[in-house]
Amino acid sequence: MVTTEGQTFDVGDCDQLFTIQSISKAFVFGLALEDHGRDYVNSKVSVEPTGEAFNSIVLDEVTNRPYNPMVNAGAIATTDLIKGASATERLKRMLDMFKRYTGRDLEINVPVFLSEKATGFRNRAMAYLMLNFGMVTERIDDTLDLYFQQCSIMVNAKDLAMMAATLANGGVNPVTGRAPWMSTTYRM
Repeated sequence: MVTTEGQTFDVGDCDQLFTIQSISKAFVFGLALEDHGRDYVNSKVSVEPTGEAFNSIVLDEVTNRPYNPMVNAGAIATTDLIKGASATERLKRMLDMFKRYTGRDLEINVPVFLSEKATGFRNRAMAYLMLNFGMVTERIDDTLDLYFQQCSIMVNAKDLAMMAATLANGGVNPVTGRAPWMSTTYRM
């Protein structure tokens, strides 16, 4: 547990690393909002609930948008919105954002990333369907790599507690004093 004053309390195996997976979706959605603003992001992904599975290949029948950023289609659409002149720059921006939340450098579990990349056929299908409707750009491979990498970031329970404390503290990391949006301006 981490308080908004920066006090940390831990018990047990709280340093055990694991991949962040879908927890990353909410934070990358925030980065997309930072990069483009609510109106533009909302034109690409809705914030409506869905009764469908997280990995369903379903878009809103009226708008052709993914239902929300917490299902894979919506997460892929928000990942596509991350600014950067190259795939490397986009990845660096995303990792920098997570560092501002956790207060430490995070690494990608390369075997997990490569496994997700090798078996991500359903996510590729979603991305190409969204490309057909103009919800994502043509840089499908780069965006999917970034999406698979974001899910493969290694965190521990302390990191998640710090991320939660940062959100609870109005977006300011209670230990470092930095806000996740305190970043350099990047071009698309």
